[in-house]
Amino acid sequence: MTEQETLIYDRLVDKSIDAFTFAIEIINKPTLRHRSENFVFNMCNAWELMLKAQLVKDKGEDAIYYKKNKDRTIALSNCIETIFTDFHNPVKNNLAIIEKLRNKSTHFITPEYDEIYISVFQANVVYYVEHLKKYFSIDLSSKFPSNFLTIAANPKPISDIKVLSKIDKATFNAFLKERKNIMILGISKSG
Repeated sequence: MTEQETLIYDRLVDKSIDAFTFAIEIINKPTLRHRSENFVFNMCNAWELMLKAQLVKDKGEDAIYYKKNKDRTIALSNCIETIFTDFHNPVKNNLAIIEKLRNKSTHFITPEYDEIYISVFQANVVYYVEHLKKYFSIDLSSKFPSNFLTIAANPKPISDIKVLSKIDKATFNAFLKERKNIMILGISKSG
């Protein structure tokens, strides 16, 4: 890597770890509203920055910019597609769910779906820590206490009738579909 690429790489990794830390701190504060939404905003940011650092290291600085617009860096979805080429990769599938929730939350108010997302969130934390260690030789488990890397939120399952009483029917149907998709993917805390 050139000196410029090393500087970009280092800043991307540092900012990625900061965004990851914010995500964990937010999701583990039970008094905060919209914890899930803020968790996914910060986790998407953490992943995007980390994957861009990986691209800079592997392919050079130009790999993180759009070819037709050198003023803009590529999106998280571009990073995911470039790095995780296996369609069945569990990290890629997990990130797709997190990114979809982030996009939905960015443009509209989403109900807190902690009940169905908590295992996806925990898996994402594990995947992030593993990826950072594997590709960047940074072991967050040695920097943070082990309980910091565990999502403390443990939502009580609520009945579908209670969920339906809080949201409109279209949102409820989307909730059921999302829950089914997550169950089909079989994404859990163990990965």
